[in-house]
Amino acid sequence: PSLETATSAVKLGVFDYIPKPVNKRALLDVVHQALEKKSLLDDRERLLQQNARYLKDLKEQLDQRNYSLLMSEEKYRSLFESANVGVGITRSSGEICEVNPAFCRLSGYSPESFKDLNTIEMYVNSDDRVKALDLLDDQGSVDQIEVEFARSNGSTYWASLTLRKILYRNEEAILTTIIDITRRMESEISLKKALADK
Repeated sequence: PSLETATSAVKLGVFDYIPKPVNKRALLDVVHQALEKKSLLDDRERLLQQNARYLKDLKEQLDQRNYSLLMSEEKYRSLFESANVGVGITRSSGEICEVNPAFCRLSGYSPESFKDLNTIEMYVNSDDRVKALDLLDDQGSVDQIEVEFARSNGSTYWASLTLRKILYRNEEAILTTIIDITRRMESEISLKKALADK
């Protein structure tokens, strides 16, 4: 009946309108536009469904990876905590990120005290640390170098160190294993002294 009625109809969801008297060309144009719109709406619906399926698959994959990571973390934690040798994770700056109970027993420090400690303070000879880090930078790993460490009570012990570069919480770090070789070193020192005396 009027342009106002047609506009109201469109606002209510009608696709389009054709004024009377109906022109064949206008009718074909509106039908063609309606078919295009329907095709676009169908494509949109298909893409939305594909996206929903993709998101669901992605979530399932993420859940699976999170579960795998959790299991790996539990295995790592179990190995880390129960190892008979000292294990520590540090930054090249000397900041200590994590130590296992064996390292605590060996050094005499409590797990909490490591938070305020730097590895530099643990070396009796600071040059040993510099040499170890230089070797690590050159070779990517260091196997069984012998250094003297200080305990929390001021006494010292000899240790065999193995160092590896690792990624720890998305940052480069150093994984260090420490084996107490004090008895062996003391025996060697005694033997050398005895030979020198002879």
